[in-house]
Amino acid sequence: MDMQDVAKEVEENIEYQIDKLEFLCSESVEENKIFLSDHLNLLNPNKKSIKNQVYTDSILNAMASLIDYYCIYCFIKIGIREEKITKIQYRPINNKYLIKAREQNKKTDLKVDELQEFFHKRITDHTNLKPGEIDINDYWICFFGDAISCVLYEVGLVNERNNALNYDAANNKFIIEKNVAKYFYYMNFLFCNRYSNSGVRYNIYVDINNCLKHNVVPHLAPKVESFNGEVRMYSYFKLKNSDSIFLKDGILKSIVKADFEILKSDFSRKSNNPSSPPLQCTLENELGLGPIITLDPQNGYLSKDQETIYFFIDTILIAKNRDATLVDANNSLLDILRTLIREIRRGVHLDV
Repeated sequence: MDMQDVAKEVEENIEYQIDKLEFLCSESVEENKIFLSDHLNLLNPNKKSIKNQVYTDSILNAMASLIDYYCIYCFIKIGIREEKITKIQYRPINNKYLIKAREQNKKTDLKVDELQEFFHKRITDHTNLKPGEIDINDYWICFFGDAISCVLYEVGLVNERNNALNYDAANNKFIIEKNVAKYFYYMNFLFCNRYSNSGVRYNIYVDINNCLKHNVVPHLAPKVESFNGEVRMYSYFKLKNSDSIFLKDGILKSIVKADFEILKSDFSRKSNNPSSPPLQCTLENELGLGPIITLDPQNGYLSKDQETIYFFIDTILIAKNRDATLVDANNSLLDILRTLIREIRRGVHLDV
């Protein structure tokens, strides 16, 4: 089988998923307006909108499929053999995987915050250079090399589960395994770890989709708020505290399980003590992704009745009360889908 033909077919399927997403989003926007308007005008305020729910569920599913298709496409471009295609699995390269890869390759028990210090020691031992003297592109490819090579080894795209720091002193550059470099350039926008967290925004919605697909429905919930006299309407995925048992370990589960009172207290300190770098709260420390939570500097983090807190995790609006976690199912989701589509189209046309 000609793998170039297969790649072309997968590329066409990627465009189909994008077209489907754009159609579903367009339809969902209109249904969501009706859903929120009925709630605002007290027309069937407790009635669930099946049509709006179906569109939104379908958006989540199409988004997850788009990421899976793109992952397959990238592996084909890297050079996977046809008999290994069914073994391809999307991995967000999270903290847990970074540690697992390091321990597997170096037999070293490290915490995620220690990985960079350990890496700097490896650089010095191999090259006698300071980290700041290394080309930034080489630096990050080498840093993630162990984790990437573990992913590629599983499908036969590298021969070893490590990324030895081979350094060409004469030309002042690293000799990097080409497939490791290709994977980095194609997939790094989906990474979800302490050192590269641009994939957090996508993975939160992927987690919601996995919950929907395998366990329970995160039903849409309308919410109306007033900020400085301006009425705003929101549509959220609602995950009750008890729903945490249906979630796999990860970012979303940590958010759902987070204690309301502790978050409220942490956000009070964040709001009253702006600093650089930002003060990290209990949830951020648990997630291990750095200072990834932001608060609205204009409208604050607390509702007027003080029963709901609002915050952003990597541009996603989240609301939380004592009983449930609400994840924005409208503007945040639509903005993130635009970014995802742009990144995937860039990756499809990237030639490395």
